[in-house]
Amino acid sequence: MTKDMSVEVVLDDGHHPVEGRRSVRLRWLADDPLAVRVDVVGAPGGPWVVLRDVLRAGLLRPTGIGQVRVGPVGTHVTLTLRSAGRLLVTRILAERLRAFLDQTETVVAAGSESCDRSLDAALDSLLHRS
Repeated sequence: MTKDMSVEVVLDDGHHPVEGRRSVRLRWLADDPLAVRVDVVGAPGGPWVVLRDVLRAGLLRPTGIGQVRVGPVGTHVTLTLRSAGRLLVTRILAERLRAFLDQTETVVAAGSESCDRSLDAALDSLLHRS
């Protein structure tokens, strides 16, 4: 299941921040139900892999570690993504993100994921970048 969203983006290389609108692609696969892949079209450093539960929690409160942080800001959810010294901040309408997550949960409900399949898919993704 893939969902494209047009979002506000700030890309900061530490020297010259660039603001504008870009498309963000959220991709979720039933074979890897714990993960959502986030790709900001035209931005370096992606895609990023975010736990579905982290995105869900980010609708309500700031959460995340490492390269990905998620949190609510008014009617939006802010995804802060880091890669190779670059900072990318995206703002997605919370209702659109919630609708995407709800769709994924109609296929594989939260809490019923198979860890073996998810772990195998995550390892395959890391090792083969498929």
